[in-house]
Amino acid sequence: MNTSASFRDNISYIHMDLNVKIHQTGMFLPFHRWFVHSVEQAMVEKYGFSGGFPYWNWTIDAPDFYKSSWWQDSDTESGLGGWGDPDKDYEVQDGAFAGFALANPSYHPMRYQYTAQPFAAFATSSPTIAQFFNSTMLETYANSTFHADQIAAIIAGNPSDLVNFQLSPDNWIAGMR
Repeated sequence: MNTSASFRDNISYIHMDLNVKIHQTGMFLPFHRWFVHSVEQAMVEKYGFSGGFPYWNWTIDAPDFYKSSWWQDSDTESGLGGWGDPDKDYEVQDGAFAGFALANPSYHPMRYQYTAQPFAAFATSSPTIAQFFNSTMLETYANSTFHADQIAAIIAGNPSDLVNFQLSPDNWIAGMR
C-alpha cells in the first residue's frame, strides 16, 4: 500500500485487492455484509463516527444505472456528483467528491466512468482475454446481469446449504458462458 494513503484509500485498496476472490462467487454477499460492518466499526473506533452508513436500495437504480439519480446529486456535503468528465480523464467535477484525492495505486483525483458493456472492449483490445468469453458475454450490458429476483433466488434457494449457496452465483454466471 501507498504510505501516503488515507484510511479511505486503504479501505478501497483492501476491497480492490480482494476483488477476484469475492466478486462473482458465493462470497459476494457475506463478504460485503462483513466488510461494510467492519468499515463502519473502524470509523466508530478510529474517528468517533456516530452516524450509520446509508442503505442503498440498488434495485431502484439497476434498470438504468447510468441515469440513476444516485449519480446526479451535486450537493457538496453529501452528493456523489455526476459521472466524470471524459475530457478530463473522467475526473468528478461536482458533488462532495469533486477534487477528492486518492493515493492508491498512485496519487490521482476521484474518477467515475461507467462502462455499459464491460467485456466488449476485450473483443478488439485483447484477443487472449476475449477467448474466455463467448459472444453473449461480450455483448452483455452490465445492468442486465444482476437483478433482485436473481439475488432472492440465490438466498432463498439454498437454506442451510452453504456449499450450494457458494455455487449459486458461480452457476448463474457460468450460464452466460
